Formats: sequence, structure tokens, C-alpha cells
Amino acid sequence: MATTAITTTSDTKEWVLACGENEQCQIEVLKNNISFVESELQPPTDPKETLSMYFLENIPRDFQGDGVEKLWIYIDKNDIVRKRPYTPMRLHDANGNEIHSFKNSLNIHDADVHSVPINEYFHRHAGAETTLSASITPGDTSITVADGTGLTNGKKIQIENGVIETTFPTITDDAASPLLILDRQIDNAFAIGDTVEEVTTNMNVLCTDCF
Repeated sequence: MATTAITTTSDTKEWVLACGENEQCQIEVLKNNISFVESELQPPTDPKETLSMYFLENIPRDFQGDGVEKLWIYIDKNDIVRKRPYTPMRLHDANGNEIHSFKNSLNIHDADVHSVPINEYFHRHAGAETTLSASITPGDTSITVADGTGLTNGKKIQIENGVIETTFPTITDDAASPLLILDRQIDNAFAIGDTVEEVTTNMNVLCTDCF
């Protein structure tokens, strides 16, 4: 679909309908900051309705018509507003559920913010490896491993059985090893025998013979 430029020929500022009630579009202003409001009125009755809502120059914003409200902009004759088709990007949480959005606001009840793609770390497997000796469920903050050797305070771990615990929790207490206390809740369920491995997310290295 071709880009549509919205302009006004008025000598004074006025409201212009940018997107209809069922329309999805992206709006970008090419000159100045422009007030906007979502409203059923045709057009809105008062520019003060916008409060602090603005389209900032050269920063696109997306509008998804909800079947009721329309998007109106308050524009001068020399301002130019570019309207593009809106194509939403579909993100999914670690469980495969789509992360839904209402007017571009993240619904945190559907989003697993600890997992990919929100918070995936670059990481390196560091060597110490063992298995779980007791199953764990989502929300647990400790694990029991078959062998706690090398898994000490401050170490990050990865738990996996095909599903990977991408939060890489940090061990905060190994005094009762092989019971290890973690700094955060586990997101996924894991069974006895699943792999536990030390990882590092710090990519700083001391290299004396790299060149």
C-alpha cells in the first residue's frame, strides 16, 4: 500500500481525521510536534482534550482502531503527517503464547518477561555440570543437585531438558550444598535427571595471545 500524506489547507490549526475506527496505521509527523486524541466525536470539540498526547517529529507511532474510537490530529497548514499501513510484530513468550497488546501496551499477564525474546543473554558454558536430584516447579527459588562441586555462590546456572531456563539464575547460598538457593524464581518445571550447568554471561576475558 502506498504512503499517504495528510495535510490541511486551513489558515488556522484544525482537527484532521488520521485513522478510522477500524483502521490500523502508522503516523509520522515530518514537521513540529502535533497533538492527537482518540475520540468518537467528529471532530473532537476542544484541543485541550489532548492533554500531553503528542506525535513527536520523526518518531512514528502506531494506531490500532478498536472499532469505536478514531484517531484525530491537531494540525497546522504547514505541517505534514505521513500515514503508513501498520503491520504488527508478533512476539511470543517462552511458552509459545502470543504477547498481546492493547493500544501498544504490553499485557504483562501474558508475557514471560524473564524469557526470550525479552531478556536472552549472551552466555558461555563454563564447565561445571550436574543433574537435578529433585524435581522443581515454576516459582521455586532453590534446587537440589546430584553434585554441587563447582556450583558456588555467585555462579550462574542453566537448567535444561530441551526447555531451557533462560533467566540463568545466580546461586546466592550454597551452605547446604547440594541444596542451592537462587536469586530468582524458576520459570519452568524440571524433573530429576535434568541438566544443571554453570554458565557465564560476562563476556570480558583476559587474552594475552589472541593476536
